[in-house]
Amino acid sequence: MITFTFRIDEEDPSGRGPVVVVFVIEKENMVRMTHADPFDLKLKQMGVNSPQAARTLAGRKATDVDIVIAYEDPEGIKAIGDLFARKDMPGIMTFLERGRTLYEGEPRDPERL
Repeated sequence: MITFTFRIDEEDPSGRGPVVVVFVIEKENMVRMTHADPFDLKLKQMGVNSPQAARTLAGRKATDVDIVIAYEDPEGIKAIGDLFARKDMPGIMTFLERGRTLYEGEPRDPERL
């Protein structure tokens, strides 16, 4: 599993944040769950307790933190690793959002009348 945190401008039009914690679940995690074998998202053990993450999360209320959970196959994990090596957080989020679909009943952004 890949985990990371980042901060975004509080005026960002995405409505996210200002702190985002991302969990990218890999195939092995999904296989475990199909056998009724859950796994825990333990922030302390996943790098979210790193010095950088600690600075990002310091003094934040829970309502300031958005959690994004995604699944990627091995090719997607490699693509995310390449983007992460370039510190391209917007690129990672665009990549993870490439298949997002809004379904009936899900909250939507306000529309201008």
